[in-house]
Amino acid sequence: MTVRFARNRTIVANNIKILREAIDCVIYAKKMVKAEGDRLSIAGGLVVAGTLIEVESLGSKKEIYTDVEVGVDYAAQQKQMNTRKEASDLRSALKKVDKELALLHEIKKSKGELTAKHADTFQQLLSRKEEIEKRLRDLPSGETVPVYKDAKVVVYKVVYPGVEIKIGEATMSILEECYNTTFYLFEGEIKQSP
Repeated sequence: MTVRFARNRTIVANNIKILREAIDCVIYAKKMVKAEGDRLSIAGGLVVAGTLIEVESLGSKKEIYTDVEVGVDYAAQQKQMNTRKEASDLRSALKKVDKELALLHEIKKSKGELTAKHADTFQQLLSRKEEIEKRLRDLPSGETVPVYKDAKVVVYKVVYPGVEIKIGEATMSILEECYNTTFYLFEGEIKQSP
């Protein structure tokens, strides 16, 4: 997908080419983002790409926070986050069911047996508990999203302070201007090379 200029937009595609600049955008590219703007290329917002982000400049002199992530399949990452949320919701529901079952156990202990209405509720809660436990077991395991080994961010002119670069699990905050730099992952850390 080719975009001339974008401001406050969300762009999702396999490969994204920005002819001028992207300001305060949310950009997801399965493979690559390339921005050719001369004064500004990408400033503000979030840019995520699988293998490569290649720009003339990142951020701006005003030190606008710009979040740049490379090396992770954002679709797999999103799926993993959704799975974690679902598991959390299910565990919360299970806790509530267990609490209600414990209350009914106490009633049965003190009165000897449950009323028909309570017995019915007890059976429904047991069924609900089984259903939640099954759904929890059936969720995909929490494997980490793979990082593309050769992922990198290439900046031909300048990276301004305020830019945060993330490759896999490693993060680097830019505190001073850097010029003509490539950011890459080496032994779990982000490194720079001219």
